[in-house]
Amino acid sequence: MLTCAILDDYQQTALSRADFAGLDGQVRFDVYDTHVDDTDALIERLKGYDIILAMRERTPFDRERLSRLPQLKLLITTGLKNASIDLQAAKDALDKAAQQLDSQIAKLEKILG
Repeated sequence: MLTCAILDDYQQTALSRADFAGLDGQVRFDVYDTHVDDTDALIERLKGYDIILAMRERTPFDRERLSRLPQLKLLITTGLKNASIDLQAAKDALDKAAQQLDSQIAKLEKILG
């Protein structure tokens, strides 16, 4: 099962703003209503997540932070833009994750024939 961290949801409304029923049994959502500014503490909180949903621009995701989240497969933000996300660093980190996933799928396909 995939895991998703929803960040900075102070009003605890994220899960009520969309129909997530289609993801039951596929994605576990953890909602965080408190902000963590310290990089080490943030990485400790997020290190096991496959998906991160940044609700606001309050939590920056720069190259250093993204490089310390090797399990991350998808970084989502609300709105059209998020000035707190280093887009090139995110692309580099997530492209690497996609390549690793493609490699694992290719190995599985070879095993299964």
